[in-house]
Amino acid sequence: MSELGPDSSIRELFTAIEVEEGCNVVPVRISKADDDQARLMICVCGSQAEANLIVSNLMTYVDSMYAAAAQSAANEEALKEDGNTIIVP
Repeated sequence: MSELGPDSSIRELFTAIEVEEGCNVVPVRISKADDDQARLMICVCGSQAEANLIVSNLMTYVDSMYAAAAQSAANEEALKEDGNTIIVP
């Protein structure tokens, strides 16, 4: 395995994490010095069926987190409008 660095290609990355059986998932954080945003790349190496399942599960989790954040924001807005509001989950 060659040493991975900033100039490594996507092919070199997948060659480094390739597995004989099963699946290998490697999250990689990518930052830029000129802004506040963090970026995340998730590399999945394995059979297509396993990779599809992993990506599907990740997207379901992301959707759930988004819905929870949206509900929390709506709850906070409702409490600002009327301090006596009771929210029942």
